[in-house]
Amino acid sequence: MSLRIKAVVDKFVQELQEALEVDIQDRIRKDREMQSYIVEREREVADVKLLGRLIFLAVRLRLLVRKQG
Repeated sequence: MSLRIKAVVDKFVQELQEALEVDIQDRIRKDREMQSYIVEREREVADVKLLGRLIFLAVRLRLLVRKQG
C-alpha cells in the first residue's frame, strides 16, 4: 500500500473512531438523562401515593371523630 493511500486510510479510521466516541458519549449522556427522568417520575408517583394515603387517613379520622361526637 502506498504511503498516500495509507495516510488516507489512517485519517479515515481516526475520524471514524472519533465519530464513534462522540456517538458513545452522546448515548451515555442520553441514558443518564433518561435515568434521571425515571427517578424523578418514580418520586412523583411515590409522592402521589403518599398523598392519597394521607387523604384516606384524614377522611377516616374525620369519620371517627364524627362518630364519637
